[in-house]
Amino acid sequence: MLENFHKVSGAQIIAAYIKDNPQKAALALQSVSLSEAVFWLSALTLADLTAVLNFMEVKKAAVILRRLPLKQGARTLLSLNPQKAGEILKYVPPFYKKRLEGELTQEELKIFNEAKLAPKNTIASIIKPAILTFKTDAKIEEVLQKIKTLPKNKIPQNIYVLDKQNRLCGLLKTAALAILPVNSSCGSAMEKPQITLNLETKITKAKQILAQNKISNLPVVDKENILCGELSLWDIPQTKISCIKRLLCKLK
Repeated sequence: MLENFHKVSGAQIIAAYIKDNPQKAALALQSVSLSEAVFWLSALTLADLTAVLNFMEVKKAAVILRRLPLKQGARTLLSLNPQKAGEILKYVPPFYKKRLEGELTQEELKIFNEAKLAPKNTIASIIKPAILTFKTDAKIEEVLQKIKTLPKNKIPQNIYVLDKQNRLCGLLKTAALAILPVNSSCGSAMEKPQITLNLETKITKAKQILAQNKISNLPVVDKENILCGELSLWDIPQTKISCIKRLLCKLK
């Protein structure tokens, strides 16, 4: 019990350090033994773990990834900058790479593999799968039931509504679900997305759009308006923590 207390307390201190300067935190964690690094990193939230591994030396990050519990390692892999994840996987044995990828859904794996091959300066290289999507005829009650199964840190701001061809039709704000009739359909309750991004959008342009519109995430579609994933401000490399904090303050 005492060991768990020290682990939690230490992880909180490290998490604060990561939020302040993830690059320096990565350098510091690289200097400790592997067992110590895994001990502290395994207690972090997914966001903090991802932030520090994105800045860590590739070989060290690969070794740490292998030492994490399989499910945690798979979620971390998916949350990393895709090109960083691709570099890390070069140093992971093939059998373990298959085990990691086996923890991902087919949709997650497809987006992840496409992102690794995308040009580095476009958002196609950094987007993540949308956490929740529903067809237009799905009931709000189904959406609420699904949300109840998610951990709190996994509940998204937006739920995307698709047609039978997976084209983006609209979105539901998670915060507004409580006031919607549970027997209404997603198609009747959704709102049209005012802004979408396409796969070819430059990262710098996407960052500008997010900042100008004071929003933290946007849907990403292809030329046929099929939903490809979601871009969050947190996914953009080298985004300053202070800039994110300022944006989130504006969202309150």
